[in-house]
Amino acid sequence: MVERLAALLDEVEQFPAAAITLRLGWGTGWRTMTGNILTPEERDRVIRVGKTRKVIIDGHAARGAACDVFGWVRIEPISGAEAAVVARATRPATVQPPKLAAPQPPVQASAAAPMGLPPRDAFAQRLQGLKSRDWGLVAGLVKEAASHTDPAERERRLRLLADQFTATFGGDRKRMRQLAEMAEIAPYLKRK
Repeated sequence: MVERLAALLDEVEQFPAAAITLRLGWGTGWRTMTGNILTPEERDRVIRVGKTRKVIIDGHAARGAACDVFGWVRIEPISGAEAAVVARATRPATVQPPKLAAPQPPVQASAAAPMGLPPRDAFAQRLQGLKSRDWGLVAGLVKEAASHTDPAERERRLRLLADQFTATFGGDRKRMRQLAEMAEIAPYLKRK
């Protein structure tokens, strides 16, 4: 170990004057390694403190032979230009959020469907997943259906809503009373 430390010391002495050498190894303490200046008597002898390990041992045995010392690093100052190059090279790539497709206008039931498929009804599709916890959506859906400019489509949508509301909230008397108080949807509700 003395030879290994001597070789490390020789290497450190060859470093440029502006370089800083730090020991990063586990098992070291402030007094013996990190920064406290040792007295002249302490500098030439090995200091053992409790069970703190100062060396890497060969194998897993507690009495294994020392084979190396814990890690050392050399830190050297670099120019601002070099720092910018390092920063660009090590900066993680920015993640772009996915672009959302522009909303498509709802397809009316009377619209022609491609390739002989039934027409797509976006309004009806939005109602299919309605759950009892979605009560907050009710007023907006009623308003949307009731404000349609085509009277036939307005009635169709209100009937769809009434059927879905009855299926979703039919077992909840309070919710059904609240629905019956909405003038736009009340005529279309079916009581269970």
